[in-house]
Amino acid sequence: MFKINVKLIRFAAVAATLLSMASLANLVHAHADTPEIVYSFPAGSGADLGAVQDALNAVVTPKIGATVKLNPIDWGTYEQKMKLAFAAGESCDITFTAQWINNYTQNVANGNLLALDDLLTKATPKLYASMPPAIWDGSRVNGKIYQVTTEIMWPKDFGFYVRKDLAEKYKLDLSTIKTYADLEPFLQTLKDKEPGLTPAYLESQAFGNVSLTDIAGYDGGIDGNGGVIADVRYDDKSLKAIPLAFTPEYKAFVDLQYKWSKAGFFPKDLQSRDDTDAQMKAGKFGVQLDRVIKPGSEAEEKGIYGYDWLSKDMATSYFYGTDSVTAGFAICAATKHPQEALKFLELLHTDEVTFNIVAHGIEGKHWEFIDKAKKLIGFPSGVTVKTTGYNPAQGWMWGNQFLEYYIDPAQVGAWDLTKTINAKAQPSVALGFSLNPDPIKNELAQLSSVHTQYALPLQTGLVDPATGLPAYQAKLKEAGLDKVLTEIQKQLDAWSKAKSAS
Repeated sequence: MFKINVKLIRFAAVAATLLSMASLANLVHAHADTPEIVYSFPAGSGADLGAVQDALNAVVTPKIGATVKLNPIDWGTYEQKMKLAFAAGESCDITFTAQWINNYTQNVANGNLLALDDLLTKATPKLYASMPPAIWDGSRVNGKIYQVTTEIMWPKDFGFYVRKDLAEKYKLDLSTIKTYADLEPFLQTLKDKEPGLTPAYLESQAFGNVSLTDIAGYDGGIDGNGGVIADVRYDDKSLKAIPLAFTPEYKAFVDLQYKWSKAGFFPKDLQSRDDTDAQMKAGKFGVQLDRVIKPGSEAEEKGIYGYDWLSKDMATSYFYGTDSVTAGFAICAATKHPQEALKFLELLHTDEVTFNIVAHGIEGKHWEFIDKAKKLIGFPSGVTVKTTGYNPAQGWMWGNQFLEYYIDPAQVGAWDLTKTINAKAQPSVALGFSLNPDPIKNELAQLSSVHTQYALPLQTGLVDPATGLPAYQAKLKEAGLDKVLTEIQKQLDAWSKAKSAS
């Protein structure tokens, strides 16, 4: 018989306990030493944000050596909160920036963003190789890259969406719509026959952009403010800087908005993006004006709002300058973990699993495969667009949208078609130009304030252009428009000369 050594057993048990405690301590210590990357973007949060964040970190932490904190901020407050965060020197790692929200070039000028050139080639070569040099060049400011552009349809074809049920009910033939003005009879019909429904929503009510002028072929970003003050025509080889508020296209645009506003086609008050999204989901709008049209976007709109939509492209397909390629994510200058932050962005551009967790949430809880071979997904049984705990529905934002799973059978194949459009679109003559705002930063700030105060009411039909437009033009002059135009033209000419010499 074996003799039991009680002392030895007790010693082994104590040793095992100590080893277990040491292992646990090591795990806790390792977790405490793992950097956290705060990923800030405009979006609704959803009840399951924490669970999605945990699922994301299970995938990304072993690959980048850091955890990611998802930090969604409501669209209506995103820009203001980011400005306050930068001004206060708060901790910041990754932020969404564009020319139309959380302004990219202004953030560069203010020193808020980190230049990425060295990191891109050394730490994330796969990310750098994922997009052509022209795209990286398009986001340069003073020769430096400060942003990872989203991979989407870079030519911005603007147009409108109309709810399919309403178009069929009132026999709207989209082939007869050649200009926005041609929509007027349909909008009047909605006003007369659909009580409780507002006929149209205008995108510039939320962002203050003037995309309706894109039908005239303006570049859309030459002034560093989304082209709201000055621009060039995409095919004008002379690269003449034009003040948009003084063009006939802008006058026609604001005249139409005022006419439609007086007719009751728009909401009576300015709408935030969040308010509009809620009303769209409730079926309160019939037409979305001034929206980007692209392959598969009708299915995207259905995924967001729960209605079938028809779309009509109203613009010339060309490859914008700065405005097309400066929507994406930037690394904050204040970050303590730039390499880990950039590696996370690399995953969003190269790793299908990472992208779709951020875009759609957790498989089996927020989505499931309908046809895995076609990468087509849908909501799990019992889950809808209105009941799901996570559905940001912003696939265009996160990184490389061509990694995204399709959400509607009609969308299957859209990414290959979009890549073809990207390859064939005519580039703007200003593609690659980036304004150095330093010599005119005070004037640009003043002009931006004037735009907010005077242009937004004009563009949303709340002010009569007969008096409002001359007042806006006069205020632009007072705020230094001529100096800004002179400086923009000087930089355009120098850029063009250097480009020709290279």
